[in-house]
Amino acid sequence: EDQVAFCSTFDNGNQNGVASLLIPGKASHTLAPAGTNSPTVSHAPTWDGYPLTLLIQLDDFPRETGFSITSADKKIIYLERRQGYYEKSQLVVEKVQIPEGVKALLTFTDEGGDGICCENGHGYFQLYSDQGSLILDESGIFSNGVNRTFVVGEPQTLPPTVSSSPTVSVAPSFNVFPITIAVQLDQWSDETGFSIQSIDGSNTFYDWPTGSFSDQSSDLIFETVLLPRDTEVILRVTDEGGDGFCCLYGEGYVKIYAGESAEDESALLAFKSAEFESDLSIIFQAGPAPSVSPATTSSPTDSAAKTSSNGLTSSGWCDTRNGKLVDDTCVEVTLVMELDKFSAETSWFIDTNDGGTNFASRPDGYYAEMQSQKIIETVYLPDDG
Repeated sequence: EDQVAFCSTFDNGNQNGVASLLIPGKASHTLAPAGTNSPTVSHAPTWDGYPLTLLIQLDDFPRETGFSITSADKKIIYLERRQGYYEKSQLVVEKVQIPEGVKALLTFTDEGGDGICCENGHGYFQLYSDQGSLILDESGIFSNGVNRTFVVGEPQTLPPTVSSSPTVSVAPSFNVFPITIAVQLDQWSDETGFSIQSIDGSNTFYDWPTGSFSDQSSDLIFETVLLPRDTEVILRVTDEGGDGFCCLYGEGYVKIYAGESAEDESALLAFKSAEFESDLSIIFQAGPAPSVSPATTSSPTDSAAKTSSNGLTSSGWCDTRNGKLVDDTCVEVTLVMELDKFSAETSWFIDTNDGGTNFASRPDGYYAEMQSQKIIETVYLPDDG
């Protein structure tokens, strides 16, 4: 199935601690971190801000924690979250834009006087540049407060990881990776919402609740987010009307792309029709799209056949070790396909009967270089008896 590509750009004029995505000819939408209200921000004169991303792993007493990002002299507040703002122990993603080259101050405070690590949870915070480079990487080991200065922009060299205690492991450093979500809404756009969560559902990275798109009937919307690289997450789509957003009132769908735009179909990680009832789950990994086809070996019955060396699965459903199934609650299923010369047009997915959960898929373009070949895929699925 041939698809239409779209291009997205960022609106860098945003001053309110959030990221705005502007699509020429389409409606734009402002992305706020999950579970947050409008931030307390002291507005400065208009500037062309440099985007920064702050990741915070809160401890078991999140209401005790607050932070601010200010100018070094504390005269300008770029972003502030006061104590009591956070209510859940989770990984929080905050975004802010600050003039490039400015020397800024990041201050964390803790009302309990014990930081955010380690007796009541292994908290930490990390600051990333617009290119995903690590600017600050700190454990949550402090008492009432901690201050860190930095220069806004792409770092020339990475700063050292600081740990004030030799007996406590600092939170592991990880890069973030940009992911773009494209959603074709139907005419009842106010019924649709979606969120990006960890596999176990304990962390919500981003959330667009029902009603977020009330004025965008039948629009194609784009959202670009930063997620921990090489981490499996779930995109959960909900529809308040209980009829999805395809196909009675529009041909809705959801696409997930690796990178900051939806222009390159080869970067497609997942594609799903919006033909579901109230809830749709799509599991994907935050990282680059597979370059071409799965790792291949020769099929014992057909020398021209190609087969995956590892079964397709998600760690949220079936347990594997070195590509082998070790979970007796799951079954191994083999798919055999004979492709035609237009192999790039072929895709497939395996869902539950109601379309609510996606277990495995290969997007359009995945088999682009496997024209007229036989494909053998091994898939691990939960065994419902």
